[in-house]
Amino acid sequence: MKRGYAYACGVLATAACFGRVMSGCNTIPDIVATDASAADVARADAAIPACAVEPLPVMKVLNAKGEEVDGDWSCYATDAGFLFPLGADGSDADPDADLDAAAADASPDAEVDAGVDAGPAPCKFHLNDFVLLGPVPNATVNLFFNNDALTTPGFTGQTASVAGGGLGVGEFFFPAPGTDQMAYGVVARTDAGGLPDLKPFVWLDNFSCKAGKTYIGQSITKQSFDLLGGGILATTPVDPVKMTVVVGARDCQYRDVSGGQMELWDDTTGLQLIPGQGDLRASYFGNSGVPDLACKQTVAAQALFAAVNVPSDHAITIKATGRMSSSDPPKGVPLGERKLPKIPGSIVIVRPYRVFKTVTM
Repeated sequence: MKRGYAYACGVLATAACFGRVMSGCNTIPDIVATDASAADVARADAAIPACAVEPLPVMKVLNAKGEEVDGDWSCYATDAGFLFPLGADGSDADPDADLDAAAADASPDAEVDAGVDAGPAPCKFHLNDFVLLGPVPNATVNLFFNNDALTTPGFTGQTASVAGGGLGVGEFFFPAPGTDQMAYGVVARTDAGGLPDLKPFVWLDNFSCKAGKTYIGQSITKQSFDLLGGGILATTPVDPVKMTVVVGARDCQYRDVSGGQMELWDDTTGLQLIPGQGDLRASYFGNSGVPDLACKQTVAAQALFAAVNVPSDHAITIKATGRMSSSDPPKGVPLGERKLPKIPGSIVIVRPYRVFKTVTM
């Protein structure tokens, strides 16, 4: 992983951890954010936050100089061959259909049964703590090689507490999935011999590990999560059976973009869920790297949205919208949508946008 952050303690560090969540194993080098004064961000008042621009600006990415430039939206062409999800109008072919076929051909369970020494070289899973940036020992991690099939893991590993046998602290070997996408879930940990409690966490829609490579995962302690949740919830309590959902806005080259917006929809009623109604709370992250309740869209430095107390007892869909060009309508166009898994009490990360299959992770 080439992105490295030096986080301050407390809420800033905890919120910034979700920047690492969505940067994942990205190979794009560090870039320096600017004050978002690019020509496409038209502001009548310079004091207005760059994440509260009206009308909705055209989405931009940051170049190596920290300047806002046009993103790559060519994966939205009809014949583009995108990987991630899931057209908002339902007209795209089911991206999981070919993944299921590939998984059947690869037969990852056969590799598990035969042991990781048989067949292709195994992958190595390395689990980091979001905030402390160090390895996490004695954590149980479920790997789901079919991405959406979260009921039965393709492999379950326990991260090492000491180095040895080709493994470092926080690592284990697993068979190469043989699929395009995979998911992983960190199991809740409590009372682990003085180790901090871990918040249950599931991240879907990841590029799969290739044989012989190291796959970097992340976890978060319950204490760090509580700090983050406090920055969004204020006095509203966390419902222990509801979910926290974190998503980003990316272009076709997997780069954070400004100007992305997120919506949560109840599939049963067909109604949009509005933060502030009931106990649902949500926030975009601002240029400071923390949730900013004044923000109305993402910023390119860290294009994140987090929602706390999302229902887990019925089907919820998250939708991403934005303006890919100045000819798009003022309210933006659909970038994609993603049905959320129902995982009570967990942090869930999904990608409601497309990227090219050729993006290097």
